[in-house]
Amino acid sequence: MDIKQKLLGNVAALLLLALVISPASALDRKIYSPTGICAPYTPTTSMAELIIRPGGITNGGTTAEAVLCSIPVDSETNWTATDGKTATIEVTFDGGTLGGSFVCQAQVGSGYDGTPAVFTQTKTFTPNLVDNVTLSPVHGDGVVRGWMAYDPVNVYCRIPAKSTMLRIRVSENGAQETDDPAL
Repeated sequence: MDIKQKLLGNVAALLLLALVISPASALDRKIYSPTGICAPYTPTTSMAELIIRPGGITNGGTTAEAVLCSIPVDSETNWTATDGKTATIEVTFDGGTLGGSFVCQAQVGSGYDGTPAVFTQTKTFTPNLVDNVTLSPVHGDGVVRGWMAYDPVNVYCRIPAKSTMLRIRVSENGAQETDDPAL
């Protein structure tokens, strides 16, 4: 093998290595089971009032109960709607046998670096309907609220009687540094 071939082979190997180890820009979506990240919202709800199963958290009672969920986030950049790097939190519910009004509220931030951003969404479900409540930095009032990459994210949801909270999906909708498969 002559020196040109050897040099060309080394350059090709380095380029291939760079492609393999360099992070790619991609959307980042994570789906969480509420059974692992949510707890009863005390003092209004106790563990005894909820049915915890692999498929979600069910309110088996006759009145609405609430949970508080700490959402793991791993954003590499701040989320704002102005630069295309936004994020949404989608909470999926099953309206159960009665249906009802689902209320979810996301609080982003702890007050350490300013007033936490709060996003609230209410949606009425008919019985046996599976649908989502979506929380986003661009809310119904059109105001853009940014999220810092290091801010804690907590979601409070009120689950109507005989209904189930099925999953929580966090979608980072701009270019990120990790290449996770879309779920």
